[in-house]
Amino acid sequence: MIGALALAVLSPAVPRADVCPTPLSGSCWTLGEATLGAVSSGSAAGQSVRCTLRCRTESNGVLILRDDGTYTSPASAAAVTCPSGQVAIPDEEGIVREKRGKLLLQPSNLDEFGAALDACAGRDVSVRRYRTTLNIADDGQSLTGVTRLRVLTPGRIPVTTKVIERFTATRALTASPARSRRARELPVCSIDLEPRCVTDY
Repeated sequence: MIGALALAVLSPAVPRADVCPTPLSGSCWTLGEATLGAVSSGSAAGQSVRCTLRCRTESNGVLILRDDGTYTSPASAAAVTCPSGQVAIPDEEGIVREKRGKLLLQPSNLDEFGAALDACAGRDVSVRRYRTTLNIADDGQSLTGVTRLRVLTPGRIPVTTKVIERFTATRALTASPARSRRARELPVCSIDLEPRCVTDY
């Protein structure tokens, strides 16, 4: 399932150091525990199948928002273990835009991320949408975020997969990463997780 592969790419496997750079013209945020959900669907010959998967990732990683309107989210994993072997994960980099009081993170290196998904899946995976929305608290010390990913796996039976990641973060050196009670009830994200699938005839 491509959803499981996408979750593996988004979640940590081989940890990297989570250190904020100094000096820094901007802010650095420590990412807290996140919940991820994936839905894959496909249809052919009057039949359709829909698979779902939910899991959590441990607190890991940082998000750097620079004063020049750019951002970096270093990959919390140097690599993930896929059916094809170890696949390197690129750092996410892009532009920050403000809209209706929220920050929109628009990655500029989607080609690198798509190549990692291709290598992990062992086939072509087209990234149709990948965007993160941030809402910074009034005190400026914490934020909540939502990342939405949509990919298409072409083939005899095209499969569309949507992944939603919800996370929290705290400004570095101000507090410990938040932990969600709901997240702790979910299994840890892994390439080995089995999705729940329903077929319609």
